Amino acid sequence: MGVFLMSLQVTSTRRSVLGGLLGTLAVSPLSMMEALAQAPFAQTEFTLYRNSQYPLKGTVSGCCWKYPGAALTANTTQFYADENLPLTYARWVVVWNPNTFQSPTGIRFISADLGPTNEAEIARFLTANVTTPIVDAVDITTELQALTKQKTLAHQTTGNGQWGCKIYGSWIECIWG
Repeated sequence: MGVFLMSLQVTSTRRSVLGGLLGTLAVSPLSMMEALAQAPFAQTEFTLYRNSQYPLKGTVSGCCWKYPGAALTANTTQFYADENLPLTYARWVVVWNPNTFQSPTGIRFISADLGPTNEAEIARFLTANVTTPIVDAVDITTELQALTKQKTLAHQTTGNGQWGCKIYGSWIECIWG
């Protein structure tokens, strides 16, 4: 019996797992009944920002966490806790330039109610002595599994009073199944 795996990429939208399952049966060595008997999984990606040519500029302020850039929508995505499959793995990946010398700049990942209001930090990176792009990633599975309703997921930045970071990419990778 062959192994059935299904991969589904989503960028800030929801897709049907069954639709993806049926769409892959034409190339799968399994019959429809065998495929439905297997436990399906779906891989989703929620993009907060991705543009290597025009990075989002983080705040220079050293006192507060703020949304980078000019538009709030470039920093948020909607997350639905129930995708009809249990969340088995999630991580936040950020490609950024801390753009700083001795004192740190930072980027953090938050969840919030619609609005966004009631912000709650999930993860953060504070870095000093780095002036070139780096990639950071952190497992956020437990934090996202704890969410029980629709939430806004976002990133925010803080500067060091003189410099702000630059964000080239920020996204959430999830595996459901």
